Amino acid sequence: MQGYALGDFVGRSGIEKQYESYLCGVKGSQVVIKNNLEQIQRIESEIDPVIGATVVLTLDLELQKFIENAFSDLNGAVGVVDLRSGGILAMVSQPDFDPEIFSREMEREQWSALINDPQKPLQNKFLQGIYSPGSVFKIIMALTGLQENIISPASVVHCTGSQNFYGRDFHCWNLGGHGTMTIYSALQNSCNIFFYNLGKRLDIDTIANYARMMGLGSSSGLDMPNENSGLVPSSGWKMKTLKQRWFPGETISVAIGHGSLNVTPVQLLKMIATVALRGRMPKLHLLQKIEKQDLKLKR
Repeated sequence: MQGYALGDFVGRSGIEKQYESYLCGVKGSQVVIKNNLEQIQRIESEIDPVIGATVVLTLDLELQKFIENAFSDLNGAVGVVDLRSGGILAMVSQPDFDPEIFSREMEREQWSALINDPQKPLQNKFLQGIYSPGSVFKIIMALTGLQENIISPASVVHCTGSQNFYGRDFHCWNLGGHGTMTIYSALQNSCNIFFYNLGKRLDIDTIANYARMMGLGSSSGLDMPNENSGLVPSSGWKMKTLKQRWFPGETISVAIGHGSLNVTPVQLLKMIATVALRGRMPKLHLLQKIEKQDLKLKR
């Protein structure tokens, strides 16, 4: 890397990588005259090193610690956002690792254990973990149906626990059925049957458009590197990648957040925040301010 020498510390991931240009400071230098015994005779010129800037984050330290402790034995991710500012108050990915191990020589066995751990401690699951959103996606379906005038607040579907679509039985999580559902009660009870029926009346490309408008399938814009974009499937995507046409039965699965639909936790956080803000999408960020030290390190 330009400006770095062998043995220098450099940010390789996360905030350290994102703001390395501020954190690194400025190296000092000396031009000295030595004799044939390598003894310094005089200093011709000297530039004092300058300490790097302080990067102040939006994280709430006590909240971060609380979530880390509560989540210590689990595998997954947690994110908390301040709706007023878009600042991330907590960002947890578990299991994690001790970053100090990268500041010293690492044994091959230790590195192998890290990269082959099935729980992926080196992965920031909040930004890089890919998951089916499941029932959270029903919010997108409700928005799509209402905006496209496919349903109204008065629309009802009767849930008996299962229903046949395209020659296949699809089941609700409540095998006994929920009875008559409106959009409100369907969301409250997470009724699969209501959203299966809505998915049958919508095409995948319309659903995909609304999902992307709500921030799914693309980077959240959070100031962190190596974020995964996830996947919002469409008929064009399937034809391009698999050389196959999209089948209506696949839309039924997407309608409850399954199928080939994949998202990251940070995208879901942004989506839910947008709903909470009545359609105003927040600009997620971790950086609060950069405080330049302007301090020279004396030799």
